[in-house]
Amino acid sequence: MEQLNEFLVQYVDNYLFAIIILSGVFIIKYTKSITSIQNVYKILIVATIVSGVSFFINECDFACLPKYLFTYTLATSFYEVVMKWLTVKIKERFKTK
Repeated sequence: MEQLNEFLVQYVDNYLFAIIILSGVFIIKYTKSITSIQNVYKILIVATIVSGVSFFINECDFACLPKYLFTYTLATSFYEVVMKWLTVKIKERFKTK
């Protein structure tokens, strides 16, 4: 467990991870009228833009590029697997009858 924690601290940017997840929630909620692009691709596009902007804002050199790529991969997969399921459960729970 200690090795997993060290790995995640070393290779995952927590702020970028949270920003990607929250931007995915935002983009799905407020782009329902855009039906020509599937939600999966909307999330990937937004995550790519957010990661690129964050990379340049933090003035990161290419030594931290693996951290950004791993965070991007983990966050988009986390969104597709966990957040979709969690969103459905929350909607079911608070659905007005």
